Amino acid sequence: MDNPIALISQVNDTIHLHQAMKQPDWVKFLKAMEEEVITHKRRGHWNVIPISIVPKGEKILDSIWAMRRKRCSETGEARKYKARLNANGW
Repeated sequence: MDNPIALISQVNDTIHLHQAMKQPDWVKFLKAMEEEVITHKRRGHWNVIPISIVPKGEKILDSIWAMRRKRCSETGEARKYKARLNANGW
């Protein structure tokens, strides 16, 4: 291919948790998930608590993980792994 940028744009690097855990680089996604949780806790966005202590009747928000490989535009190699926890899938 004459234009490596065109090749990069054809690669879908945004995936969900179940897909990321089947990838050869799944450990890097796992590390990105840990960093996401630690960052939110450190900034005071929320606290992680056991589901067993959530009061009856309280709504627990559904959430999904969105994973992404950030690539170097010159070589196409993955340079960074991102994980975002999205409440209600947003």
